[in-house]
Amino acid sequence: MAQILHSSSPERVQSTDDPLRDLPLPEQRHWLPRHKAAVVAAVRSKVLTLEQASERYMLNEEEFLSWKEAIDQKGITGLNASPRERRRTSRQVISEPGTATLYAGTEVDCVISNISDTGVRLRFRSTGSLPSIFELHCRRSGRSWWVNLVWQSGPKAGVRFSNPLPPPWTIKSGLAAWLLGKRRTVSIDRIDGS
Repeated sequence: MAQILHSSSPERVQSTDDPLRDLPLPEQRHWLPRHKAAVVAAVRSKVLTLEQASERYMLNEEEFLSWKEAIDQKGITGLNASPRERRRTSRQVISEPGTATLYAGTEVDCVISNISDTGVRLRFRSTGSLPSIFELHCRRSGRSWWVNLVWQSGPKAGVRFSNPLPPPWTIKSGLAAWLLGKRRTVSIDRIDGS
């Protein structure tokens, strides 16, 4: 029979056989570098798949990969860098007219003010609450992509491109150029957590 361990929290009781015992709780609010490193280690050792880690911690692939890259480059101290310092892809400053299709087909004009292969910064004419997921259209190219809201501050918002590919596949590059009509295809890559 497995030995039972009690943590500093009386509600938390775990078995020594529990491979998730060293991981942060799913409802973790304040993420320290050691919490992020534990999640990366769990995916690398196949205790969790990337998909399970994403679901358990509401974590996106870009964020996980930035943690993994920071650890690979500078060890756990690399996780002290800000998300901007860890950003994997550079952003291109542009001023491209767009349309956001929100609730029940409601369209709102916006300007794409910068873009990368992972996300976009948008500027709207008026302040209004955006849904967590919506469709972004580039008016000049006529192309569109689903995006997830990352942050909103008044009429400005940051969104991340959603990944329509089933795990372990993800879009590697070319999405920004494709959306703007400057490229015909995107490159995909396999993410296996190693």
